[in-house]
Amino acid sequence: MRSRLLPTSSAALAALVVALLPAIAGAAPRGDSSSGNVTFSGVRIDWSARSTNTGLNARGNGRVTFTNNDPDATYAGDVTCLRIVGATATTPAMVSVGVLVTQAPPGSFVQSLLFFGSDAGKFSSVPDTATWSTSSAPPPPDGGCPAPFAGIPVTQGQVVITNELP
Repeated sequence: MRSRLLPTSSAALAALVVALLPAIAGAAPRGDSSSGNVTFSGVRIDWSARSTNTGLNARGNGRVTFTNNDPDATYAGDVTCLRIVGATATTPAMVSVGVLVTQAPPGSFVQSLLFFGSDAGKFSSVPDTATWSTSSAPPPPDGGCPAPFAGIPVTQGQVVITNELP
């Protein structure tokens, strides 16, 4: 009798696993993301952003710190948009991130930051790139980030981009 129960139990267990696989797969976070932690001469830029795989519902934060000031001048805020252009076998992934400035030095008129970068890949001999801009205009809205472009080659730090295709 024991030999009959074992195949039946195994079949029931296999059916349960197959039934639960879609729920387990759906539980994994999906969407686009990017982070950057880059230092250039006198400037440190950092961002961490996420969105859906269609570039909507952007969230996260970003910061630019000018370290050649005393004290450091820091502009920081909340992500308003994220746009990622996917990587191919011959091109790096590229990103643009908009930030609404909520922290700035006294007297500053800066309302927004834009970060641009590229991630050449973990094993690439080509460096990541990054650049930034500040503006007295509001940042782009959710879903409205400008097209990304490559910036200055990164020699200290890195840019990481994950592009979840829709």
